[in-house]
Amino acid sequence: MNQSATVGTELSKYRLAREQLLLEYPSIDDETLDDTLEGITDLHEMIAAVIRSALVDEALHAGLRGRLDDMKERMSRLELRATKKRELALQAMSEAGLGLRTVSGGAVAVEPAGKGRIHLVVLPEQAHFDTAPPLMLRKRPADPAGPVAATPA
Repeated sequence: MNQSATVGTELSKYRLAREQLLLEYPSIDDETLDDTLEGITDLHEMIAAVIRSALVDEALHAGLRGRLDDMKERMSRLELRATKKRELALQAMSEAGLGLRTVSGGAVAVEPAGKGRIHLVVLPEQAHFDTAPPLMLRKRPADPAGPVAATPA
């Protein structure tokens, strides 16, 4: 049974016991009635357990919210850092007149981007440029994780 159904069942028992006590002892005072019901039902303990559980959930929520915010900030910093590194590599390769360079994990190339602009293309390791024809540089892999271009601002 879930928590809601369990509390609902215990609430029904509590109401029934309350009605029976009031019928049998019509002159019972409120404090005695409450103490008696607390002793013969588990409703008070269940309510306390639900409240404790809610407090735990709220604490976890707050902790995760903070962690998520920290991770988003970190992701932004990493993205900016990667962009700056690509721009630096593009600038250096462009000024040195370097075209295609093999790096661990693949290769990089400086290609025209139209309107007098150039961009840096990172190609995956599967492309073997030692044996590929020069036109290979103009083709983009069909892989969605293929080349990623960075154009300087």
